[in-house]
Amino acid sequence: MAASIHHYLLLFLFSLSLPFASAINFLFNSFSAVSNLTLVDDARVDDARFEDSVLRLTNDSNYYSIGRAFYPDRLRLASGPGQALSSFSTSFVFSILPEIDSSPGFGLAFVLSNSTSPPGALSGQYFGVFSNATRQFPAPLLVVEFDAGRNPEFNDQDGNHVGVDLNFVESAVTHTAGFYRANGSSTEPEFVPLDMRSGRNIRAWIDFHGPLFQINVTVAPAQEPRPRWPLISYTDPVIANYVSPEMYAGFSASKVKWVEAQRVLAWSLSDTGAAARELNTSNLPVFLPPSPPSSSSTSVGLIAGVASACLAIAFLCVLGLYYHCRRRGKARIRKEEEEEEWESKYWPRRFNYEDLWSATNGFCKERLLGFGGFGKVYRGVLPASISRGADSGGGSAAREAEMEEVAVKCVSHDSKQGLREFMAEISSMGRLQHRSLVHMKGWCRKGNELMLVYEYMPNGNLSQWLFSDAEHRPALAWPARRRVLVDVAE
Repeated sequence: MAASIHHYLLLFLFSLSLPFASAINFLFNSFSAVSNLTLVDDARVDDARFEDSVLRLTNDSNYYSIGRAFYPDRLRLASGPGQALSSFSTSFVFSILPEIDSSPGFGLAFVLSNSTSPPGALSGQYFGVFSNATRQFPAPLLVVEFDAGRNPEFNDQDGNHVGVDLNFVESAVTHTAGFYRANGSSTEPEFVPLDMRSGRNIRAWIDFHGPLFQINVTVAPAQEPRPRWPLISYTDPVIANYVSPEMYAGFSASKVKWVEAQRVLAWSLSDTGAAARELNTSNLPVFLPPSPPSSSSTSVGLIAGVASACLAIAFLCVLGLYYHCRRRGKARIRKEEEEEEWESKYWPRRFNYEDLWSATNGFCKERLLGFGGFGKVYRGVLPASISRGADSGGGSAAREAEMEEVAVKCVSHDSKQGLREFMAEISSMGRLQHRSLVHMKGWCRKGNELMLVYEYMPNGNLSQWLFSDAEHRPALAWPARRRVLVDVAE
């Protein structure tokens, strides 16, 4: 009997020790000796050129590269569903360096997810973790983004910002990248901007205070001490809807055809209640763009000759500047108004820009139907005489008063799809006629603003009918889904 009591006592003491055994507290001053990270897709430890290995998240030769790296053990954020959240802190050093300074930026993200492969994740501006969903819904995915590019369709404030994302590519809160420091005798700290695309090493601190539903994010140059004030302090009980009791912690990045090296050089994390351990940043490699060629050998005579030639050319240009500008302005206006060479070859006719502007109330937010990597789609209302064209027949006053709804698809200025792809879509979609395809009515281009006009479909998109949405719309029955598949196959 005494032996049995002793046995049960040992089991009880062991069960008390289980929560403490799950605590995580690690420090990676480099990744040279780290072998237990979970690397997904293109993520890898790159030590080909440097003594201290770094974590590379994307592959330069892969156009649509996605890379994720997670610590293999999950963070315990709650003892169960509905329970109070626990806390953790993490610190890491990262570097973002584009191959071409003028190319679109992508950045990288710190990720909390209940899966190492979030469903529907896309490359490019979606950080390799988000889908192109147009609405936010609760799911265990929380991201702190370090965004090096501006995407107007996601309401990005600039091309160099930090944000907190709750299972949605549009941030709940953002701030231009930088840090606060004491400003002499002033009680208000001074804000110092920080360029995240320079390739220089940048250190980030993230503190997750579960009981307070608070996330604090701080960034600074790697060699600087931690600032007293966080860049972002976001507090909202809704955070609880985007975490699960156990979640993976790690990093994710993605890109398209432009090369951008996203690196993580060091990382520490602790969920024991103590702050993450201090990183040693003194021996980390630094990745900087190549220096421009030296001009010290340029002769004084060459400089004088170039200067004289420039003055002569400038003098000639000034004489004809007014005449040239007037001719160029008139030619540009004529070019925008005249038909394209290929317009007469393919069906869709060209709409007037002013008509589409009026039909969408100036492309206002209330008319927005959705957006994605291509751009935004608006609902418009056009007179039937304009929507159907001159060949639609009938010129009566009744037909002039009749109105039709259309969908206007706008290509954003920062879209990765250029004029060539736009023209290809016009030439192909304009000729397709099928009951399972939305009919294309025409197109419009004004300068760099590109638009396609389609029939308006009032009953939502296919995804909303295949899956139940937040409005509790019932999904299609299986016979209806089968008909959809047959139509798509045709």
